[in-house]
Amino acid sequence: TDAFIGSFGNKQELLKFITEEGYELEVTYNELVATVDEKGDLVFKPAQQIKEGDYLVLALGKHTGQKIKLKRLIKSHYNSNDVKVPEYLNEDLAEILGYYMANGSWNNGRFLLFFNSKKLLEYFENKIKKAFNLDVGEIRDKGTRIDAIWFSKDLERYFEERGWKKRSSPESFIPIDVLRSEESVLTAFLRGLFEGSGGVHKDGYPVLYSTSKRLVREVQIALLSLGIISKIIRIPREKRGEQHNIDEDIYQLIIVDKESIRTFLDKIGFISPEKNEKVKRALDKKFEYVRVIPNPGYKLRKVFDTMKNENRDRAKVFYRKTHKYMLGHRTLTYHTLKNLKKEFPEVKREFNGVYDRYAFVKVKRVEKVKKEVFHFETSSGKYVVNGFLVHNKRRGANMGILEVWHPDIFKFIHAKEKEGVLENFNISVMITPDFWKYYNSGEEYPLLNPRVLRQNNVSLPGDLNFKEPPKEAIWGKADPKKLLEELAYMAWKTADPGVLFMDNINKRNVTFKFRGPIRATNPCVVGDTKILVPSGEISIRDLYEISKKQERGYTITNQDIEDKKGYETEILIPIEHKGLIAFQKVKAYVWKIGVKHTIKIELEDGKTLVGTFDHRIKTKGGWTPLKDIQVGEIVYTIDGEKQVIKKDYAGKNIVYDLTVPGYHYYISNGIISHNCGEQPLYPYESCNLGSINLYAFVKREDNKVYFDWEEYKETIKWAYKFLDNIIDVNKYPIPEIEKASKAVRRVGLGFMGPAEALFALKIPYNSEEGFEFIRKVSEWLTYYAMLESVERAKERGVFPLYDKTTYKDGELPVEGYYHKELWTLDWDYLVEQIKKYGIRNVEVTSIAPTGSISMLVDTSSGIEPQFALVYEKRVTVGVFYYVDQELEKQLKEKGLYNEEILKKISENGGSVQGIKELPEDIRKVFITALDIPWWDHVRAQAVAQLWITTSISKTINMPSWVDQEDVLKAYLFAYKSGCKGTTIYRDGSKSVQVYYAPAEASKNRIVEVLKMIRNGVINNKTVEIMKDLGIEPPKWYYELLESDKEEKMEVPKLELGEHTKPVIVKDNNHSAKRCPMCGNQNLVYQGGCVTCPECGWSECIIA
Repeated sequence: TDAFIGSFGNKQELLKFITEEGYELEVTYNELVATVDEKGDLVFKPAQQIKEGDYLVLALGKHTGQKIKLKRLIKSHYNSNDVKVPEYLNEDLAEILGYYMANGSWNNGRFLLFFNSKKLLEYFENKIKKAFNLDVGEIRDKGTRIDAIWFSKDLERYFEERGWKKRSSPESFIPIDVLRSEESVLTAFLRGLFEGSGGVHKDGYPVLYSTSKRLVREVQIALLSLGIISKIIRIPREKRGEQHNIDEDIYQLIIVDKESIRTFLDKIGFISPEKNEKVKRALDKKFEYVRVIPNPGYKLRKVFDTMKNENRDRAKVFYRKTHKYMLGHRTLTYHTLKNLKKEFPEVKREFNGVYDRYAFVKVKRVEKVKKEVFHFETSSGKYVVNGFLVHNKRRGANMGILEVWHPDIFKFIHAKEKEGVLENFNISVMITPDFWKYYNSGEEYPLLNPRVLRQNNVSLPGDLNFKEPPKEAIWGKADPKKLLEELAYMAWKTADPGVLFMDNINKRNVTFKFRGPIRATNPCVVGDTKILVPSGEISIRDLYEISKKQERGYTITNQDIEDKKGYETEILIPIEHKGLIAFQKVKAYVWKIGVKHTIKIELEDGKTLVGTFDHRIKTKGGWTPLKDIQVGEIVYTIDGEKQVIKKDYAGKNIVYDLTVPGYHYYISNGIISHNCGEQPLYPYESCNLGSINLYAFVKREDNKVYFDWEEYKETIKWAYKFLDNIIDVNKYPIPEIEKASKAVRRVGLGFMGPAEALFALKIPYNSEEGFEFIRKVSEWLTYYAMLESVERAKERGVFPLYDKTTYKDGELPVEGYYHKELWTLDWDYLVEQIKKYGIRNVEVTSIAPTGSISMLVDTSSGIEPQFALVYEKRVTVGVFYYVDQELEKQLKEKGLYNEEILKKISENGGSVQGIKELPEDIRKVFITALDIPWWDHVRAQAVAQLWITTSISKTINMPSWVDQEDVLKAYLFAYKSGCKGTTIYRDGSKSVQVYYAPAEASKNRIVEVLKMIRNGVINNKTVEIMKDLGIEPPKWYYELLESDKEEKMEVPKLELGEHTKPVIVKDNNHSAKRCPMCGNQNLVYQGGCVTCPECGWSECIIA
């Protein structure tokens, strides 16, 4: 499978698990590691939840390798020995390498091997002659051993170049070439190694000795890949007998499991027949099967209960054979399980193939280490590290949002101005509905203090009942036009922040009214946590019960809070007064949240605190969640600064929390804690995404090309049902996410490939026909997904919060429904069906970036136009061109497909515009992202947004030479067109380069398309629509259109705004961001994400 590995570039604290057999695993605290739950099922848990005595999962077998081709050995001197090496790394050479790592060395061209018999010497004389064409040069018989020397400096140099040469015995290892080879080569290496450094124990099992810890650990993992379980024992210097004169520790590897010994003999064995015979003689007499099956009781009882109802006599026989395992009195082995499966087929059904593929080992101890950390990612999610089964987690794109009325809004807008700051964090400004009133009137816009608003119980801008803010809440004022210009300037310069429009987001939100202004986060502490109150300390559990009896409640509509009311109480908090710490009595609300996963920390003075992962406490670095607290970190307590000395997972507990209006902190067990949030949020909701490839519905019959709408309709229904099923079968990381996801059952069915489909249908992306196609596929997507959701509601019921929504009132979360003149389907019928039967999901459609999966199916990403039709791809064997599949098809039909034309398109930025050798019908249809003006990007998003229930990922691509005024106009056009948000990307803005002159090709491409619009070749009315909304196109639009065709056109000189500072233009390639997967510098910006066209990597990592 394809995989991605990356380095975090620094050392981090890791958890190191050592099992009873000596297997070791080092992972970060949150890495998901396979273990076995109390029911005997294989599950993945965060490493921090795994403790001593738990079972981890080892993958058995699975060795895959390849033939390793070797470079020819070149003589350094004509007088040198005529040494050769095989064409491929073969079994003979591998066996020599294994024996060399056990009993050999290199010294100044002398290849020395030690033997304990002449027979073994002769064996390797023949092997070395065959492999290297080299005769033994000297033999020294020392009685107890025989030393043999072969002479060749060229061969020593070759060993070093290939990475085969060891520096000393304690530094022996398995060469990478061997590990990458086929199984037969690996087993041959191990055979030579066991012959030289191993033997047969007096009890008859195979054993390997070495002073190299690395070698023994590598051998243990290599054996595991062959299906062999082994154990490592360290023998310290001080515990060895006097007969050993070695200064280093000795590591002993033993194979004692009966099945593993058999596999060892079948696949590896010793070179000496006598040793193999000795193991065979002891095999049936002395060894047992030690491969265990953890926690089998639940599954065995389940089989027994089923059997009782069908055949009580068989059930009695089964019980006699298994009751000792059911009750945990004896350990069930894999060998016994296999016999039970043969006798009782019911056991086979319950204990599936997992037990054949994996072995289970018990954690002996857990340590903490600090090492450099690497991130490994596979498409399946699961992979094997040091033999252990673990699971990678795709890193979601981080998003920080600040609302436009916040006092820190200008700092936030400029947060990413400095290069390297928040590089992997997307930021957006949420523009609330009240902003536009001030923007249109020209009045100064009030910036509000959120603490004062909360203290006075005043709603926030954007809330249902928001009115004018009280004077004391006004922190300052800002010119709304300057604020939006500042936002546009930073987006022009750095492509951040993005913009979200709150009124467009909530305009058709069917849950907005019932959720109300309060949404809750849940950072909490356990019930016995002591809270400082005027009368002394009291547990938060008792404080809750006492306050509840007073019945002064504060209602909340959050589904994840057990009691929907927070009860009023009084607590003491520390404040600074005249340079001294004093305590002040303040009002607070106490909440009972419910059962959550928790973490326990302990301080140097004995104080402890148990809270949820996201419960924040005061540290030197600010308010830090418990999950991020590190041992050694300094936290603030009522007694001053104290160091954290211990941190552990504390299991699930009933937790409580406090809200302290205006202050937002309190004392818990003497530690300063943050309360549940200045603005409670609706937590844990998730959406699962899926995308339909529109290009797959383009059909060609009888020289006609058409879009199969009926097949598209049926696919929508099946795809919707698939996503709805995922909600029920999905494994959720924590119960809160499961509960919230099932409360509304939100799914996000989307599409990809509209640009590719339009190519095939010979419709320009930015034509009226193109926009109509995007509009129609979006309408059909939502209509038939919602109709199928109604059918599901008939069968399985509505989503739990349905009765609180405005669906019952005939409202839909679809803007297009309110524009009847645009309908092509019967939306009134859908509304009638919803009123009659309800609906299964709160929302059903969303268009994601699809960067990775669109590359897998070879189509255009999300709703985007293609970024490049042809681009150059360099590989080790040379250069080839990646060509859009539909362009290739149509060029071949016209006899225009050749290397020269591909090179011209590639050198033209992947665009066909301006290439005279191509006919107008090709240039008209094959439109790319930078061929069209930014307003057509906005329009494409707007026509789809009419019908999509949630969000659309779309990049508004702009050429490098546009001004910040273009960005401002794009914001206004997006807002007035109904877009829920927008992401601007000006070509080149992600590097330090500032462009003062456009690339000639970039300018010509847009001019070509604009002229086709002006001449009626492309039917496009976007400029007229913009003007109707009061937005004039930029000046350069008119200047470019008025330029003479034959005259070399110049891009209008940019009027630099007051923020624009002249800088030296630098080589863009010098500072450009590289793809972390393949190193490609030619990254593109699509769907709001930086994407690599070479390998499919996406910054957003939605696949």
